[in-house]
Amino acid sequence: MAAEWWHSVLSVEEKGLALRYGVFSPDDVTKTVEMLDKLPETYRIFIPDGRAQYESLQTVSAILAMTHRVRAGSGVIRLLEHDPSLLARRLQTIQAFSSNRCFLGVGTGSPGNQPSSTIQSLIQRVDEVRNTFDKSTPSVEAPEVWVAALRESVSLVESRRRQMG
Repeated sequence: MAAEWWHSVLSVEEKGLALRYGVFSPDDVTKTVEMLDKLPETYRIFIPDGRAQYESLQTVSAILAMTHRVRAGSGVIRLLEHDPSLLARRLQTIQAFSSNRCFLGVGTGSPGNQPSSTIQSLIQRVDEVRNTFDKSTPSVEAPEVWVAALRESVSLVESRRRQMG
């Protein structure tokens, strides 16, 4: 089911690619995104947020600065470890300078002893980031949010919430 959900979200004209550090060097990332930007399809580049390498949103910002069509975002950041106001401000800056081509991939990190509580906290944090996003500049949109889910129930909760909101 999860694979079907991803398939239904990405259109036929869009393709996604995760560029993980340790596999791709900064030079590889640069060459890859410049090549993808020239192709007729729209590509989504997911940049994982690892503790040992480069920061994902900084990398996303660099990718969006060197391309015109590629969409890029975190793939994924542990949202519960970020201040929602600061994250919204960072995302608003990236969106303003990239013609709204950034997206936000989020996850919970370790779900701990109470996975359902952690998932609810994640969903609340997504709402906090969205609500904190400054709406005074109408041309700058809040980024799409992609929720990483290891369990089908998590993706169903978020997809139902999106349909209702």
